[in-house]
Parts: sequence; structure tokens; C-alpha cells
Amino acid sequence: SREVQLSFSDAIIPDQLSFRLAGAYKAQDGFFDNVLLDRQVGERSQLIGRAQILWTPTPEWNVSFNTYASDNDNGSPTFNRRDAPDPFEVSQEVDGFYRLSSNTQALRIGYNGSGLRATSITARRFTNQSTLVGDNFPGDLLRQNLGINSTLWSQEFRLQSPESADRFRWLLGGYYESREFNVVDDSLEYTEFGAAAFGLLAPGTNRVSAEQFRNTYAVFGQVDYKPIEPLTVFAGLRYEWANASLDRRRVFEAASGGTTPTSPELRDAEINSDELIPRFGVQYRFSPNLMAYGTIAKGYRPSGFNYRADIESTRRFEEETSWTYEVGLKSSWFSDRLIANLSVFHTDVDNYQVLLTDNFGFFTNVANAGVSVTGLEFEMKAQPIQGLDLVAGVGYVNSQFKDYTNPFTGGNFSDNRVPFAPEVTYNVAAQYRSPGGIFARLELRGYGKTYFDDANQVKQDPFALVNARIGYEGTNYGIYLFANNLFDTRYITSGFLFPPPNVTAGFGEPRTYGVQVRANL
Repeated sequence: SREVQLSFSDAIIPDQLSFRLAGAYKAQDGFFDNVLLDRQVGERSQLIGRAQILWTPTPEWNVSFNTYASDNDNGSPTFNRRDAPDPFEVSQEVDGFYRLSSNTQALRIGYNGSGLRATSITARRFTNQSTLVGDNFPGDLLRQNLGINSTLWSQEFRLQSPESADRFRWLLGGYYESREFNVVDDSLEYTEFGAAAFGLLAPGTNRVSAEQFRNTYAVFGQVDYKPIEPLTVFAGLRYEWANASLDRRRVFEAASGGTTPTSPELRDAEINSDELIPRFGVQYRFSPNLMAYGTIAKGYRPSGFNYRADIESTRRFEEETSWTYEVGLKSSWFSDRLIANLSVFHTDVDNYQVLLTDNFGFFTNVANAGVSVTGLEFEMKAQPIQGLDLVAGVGYVNSQFKDYTNPFTGGNFSDNRVPFAPEVTYNVAAQYRSPGGIFARLELRGYGKTYFDDANQVKQDPFALVNARIGYEGTNYGIYLFANNLFDTRYITSGFLFPPPNVTAGFGEPRTYGVQVRANL
């Protein structure tokens, strides 16, 4: 792996006009060996650039313009049979890729006066995603190719109480967002063998193309009040309205030529949703070192379209709403040398938007379900002696479906675990920096049982990863020896039944070790 970071900043007009330029390059070799083509698979790279101009014409006004661009090559989305003798060894004729590039521009204008503060943020973000899932599957059946362009414009205004406000604080604002989402090529490419396996007359491409537009409008406000010095109560309210539209078409393009529509073309389909989203809370500070809090908040995700669906009954999914109740304690002792925080929460979700895979493991369907989530989180940081930092944390989440039947399989999965939500997570770490520059860190990260489908047929049993690092640090440089996943633990990060009853899975990174040199010039 390689990484380089550079930055440069200066003042054009002292105390009024300044700029900053920054960039980074990261790259990493792949973990998979393609034995058919005799080469590595999964190489990754990232190139990032950032620029900022800050203008402060007066002490009350500040204007900044930020721009950010990135280009990511995240390697081949490589899967393998879970029971493969070597999960990091594949044999495929075509290597895939996953590329993501984006650029963002944002103009922020702020006013900080004695009576109020005002902020305006105007932003644009463009994203391009291009993915090819190669012939990872047994028998070279099919490949998936996906290209997406997304352009988002947003405008936000905020008025709020001045920084000097103490017992009573307020905020009012408005938000607008426009998003254009174009699927330029979403296809399943059937090879000759794959066409025969799935009963097609000829190899070819099953292509879906779609354009989605969404406009979102919101107004919001919040007030904070201290009736007595240690007690703060707050209440907020947001009203959001969204309108979405969809155009889509599906065709089968034979490899020998010719295009055949496979479902009726859809034009100008619309869906609207709106919601009032309240939030309430209370904080009580028993002492400068101990604070208790409680919040009640409503969550919301608007309704929308699944552009891949061919029929109306599965094309639209409902808006998702939730209520979350949380209480907790935050504490700091011995001049911040011991910090301990605890929170307990419960969430009820109506019409949870479940992302479902098709028969080939691709995310193509959306369903709605009820979900109940209960959990707790505890974290602690301690510095018993100078230079020694101890960190520990544990989280428990009981996340289950309620009243849920999969509309595509008919299976009733009420009381099943929600996919991609480990029941337990924990971490323990010890880090030491000596006055002479010696550095050492040892950490353990653990994960409880995790399911990857709503039927709970594909799962990863509990596992833990150990990472270690030792080195020497100077004023402007450092050199380290490191090892991640020290004991070479095998675990999966995703999985699906294909071909049933076998499991095809994506695997977590194996043991990685090496030398790192860091220098600040």
C-alpha cells in the first residue's frame, strides 16, 4: 500500500483573504489471485483534491468556497464459494471493477452579529459510478454491468440566536434539494452457457435504463431553554415534502443483434410524500463531570421507486418512519483522564425499507417491513499514566422484523434478525507513546452473529480481529511495523444463496503486515 498527502495554505490579504490546497493519493494491491489469467485482482486506488478560499471582509461576515474532487478505483467486486479451499483464489475470464468519481462545490456565507447569526449554504455534487461484476459465479453464467450518474443541488438558509445566548437559544431554517439520478446501463449479461442454463434462446444483455428526479423541501426550527442552570430542555420540528418521478425501460439485446422490449415502457410516474418530524430532549448536569440526557425523536425516509421492478405492485415502496427513545450518561473524571459514556435506546420502525437480493445475489428489490430495535452502548477511555491510553467499548443491538412477509417469496420472516446488524460489537485497545518516541498499539475488535438475508439462512458466526503496531516517532517522522488481522481470521462481509443451497460470499481481508514510513516536510 502507498499513501502520499500534500497541503499548502497562505494568506493573500492578511486577516481577510486566504486559501488552502490539499491532495492525497492512496493505493493498495489486490488480495485475490486470478489463477486463470495469472494476475492479482482487487487493486485499489484513490486520488483526492481539495481547494478552499476564505474571505472575511469584516469581523461579522465570512464567505468561503470549497471544492472537492475524488476518483476511486475500488477494485474488482470479487466473490467466491464460501466453502472454497482458498477464498482468495478465483478463476475467471473477465475481472470486474468498481469505480466511483465525484466532485463537489459549496458556497457558504455567514453573518455573526450581536443579535443573531445567519448562514446560507449552496452546494452541488456530481457522482459517477461504474461497476462490472465479472464471471465470479460457477459455470461462467452471467455478468452484471452498472453505470449511474447522480447530480444533486441543495440550498439551505439558517437564522439562529447569537453565540452569547445562554438560557434561551433558537434556530429557524429552510432547505431545498434537487436530485437527478440516471442509470445509464444496468444489465445482466448472459454468456452462452448462462443463456442455456436460464432457458434463454440466445446469449445477450437484459438491460434496464431509467431516469429518476426528486425534489425535497423542508422547513425546520428548534428552541433550547434553561429553566434552571443545570437543566436544559429542547424541542425541534421539521416539515419535509418530497416529489419523485420515474421513467424506465427494459429490453433484451441479443449478442447477435436485435433488441426486444421485455416489459412496458414507463413514463412520468410520480409519487409524493410528506411528514412532520418532531424531536424532544432534556439534559441535566449533576456536576461539571456528569451529565444525563434523554431524547425522543422521529425518523423519516421518503417513499420512492425501485427502477428495476417490472410491475406496479413492487415498483413503489412506502415512506419509512420511526420513533427512537434514548437515555444516557456522559461523564469525565480526573481532568479528563477517565471518560465513560453509557446510552440505552429503543426504536420502532414502520415500513422499514428492506433491500433484497434476487436469485443471483444482486440487490434488485425493495420491500417494507416493521422493525423493532433495542440496544445499549458503553465506551470508556482512560489514561492511567502519561503516554498510556486504554480504550474499551461494547454495543448490543437486538434488531428484529415484526409483521413482515417477503412479497417475492411469500416467506413470513417475523421475529427474524435484520440483515447486516451484528448482535454484539466490542473493542479493546491499549496504546503507549514514550517520551523517547517509542510507540506501540494493540487492539481487539469483535463482532457478534450477523445475518445477510431476511430469511436468516446466510450468516457469519461471531469472530474477532487483532491488530498490532509498533514503531518509533520523531518530531516530523515515524516508522512502524504493523499487522492487521494478526491471526488471519476468515470471515465474510456479505453472502447469498447462489446456486442454492450453496453460499456465495464476499470475504474480509486476510492477514496484512508490513512497514510504514511517515514524514511531514
